Amino acid sequence: MRPRRYPYSGKIKASTTEIVKAWKDAYSDFIAKTQNKQESSEQELDNAILRVQMN
Repeated sequence: MRPRRYPYSGKIKASTTEIVKAWKDAYSDFIAKTQNKQESSEQELDNAILRVQMN
């Protein structure tokens, strides 16, 4: 009987280039999300500063 662990299960292992491409895509998505969040936080902070200065 064949073992059911990964190396013996017959599953195809992803190539290194596919892994790197997937990582690059995920990383670029992460960078875009964090940049958008930082920009919105900075704008929110600017708005709060303006409200404090007006009062």
